[in-house]
Amino acid sequence: MKRGGNHSKDKAWADRHLARYDHFDEFVTAWLTPANVFSDVWHFVPMTRFVCLPGHTRPALDFLGRYETLAEDFATVAARLGLGATLERVNAAPRDRCNYRDYYTPKTRAIVERVYQSDVRAFEYEF
Repeated sequence: MKRGGNHSKDKAWADRHLARYDHFDEFVTAWLTPANVFSDVWHFVPMTRFVCLPGHTRPALDFLGRYETLAEDFATVAARLGLGATLERVNAAPRDRCNYRDYYTPKTRAIVERVYQSDVRAFEYEF
């Protein structure tokens, strides 16, 4: 989001809300609240809002791909659909190949677990 998001509205939002945070810990501890994730930008809304039926806690899908296993999951979907497609890697951000858990301190982990508790449960994430 800090690099512009998907369009100019994302960029303007990021300039107003994210520019002041230089580090993930600062962002989580100062900005990440239930009220903020449901504010005027959809990027931070819990995924359960998009994949679970109202009143349900399990995804209403027959397959759930994960970012952590994106290439393999894309291949699974392509095979199920009978496509010979492969996932091209474009616009990849340079970053370390560390586990997502490595980004969290005990304090930020507790905040994320609370704000995204529906996602943590539905998608079986663990810290």
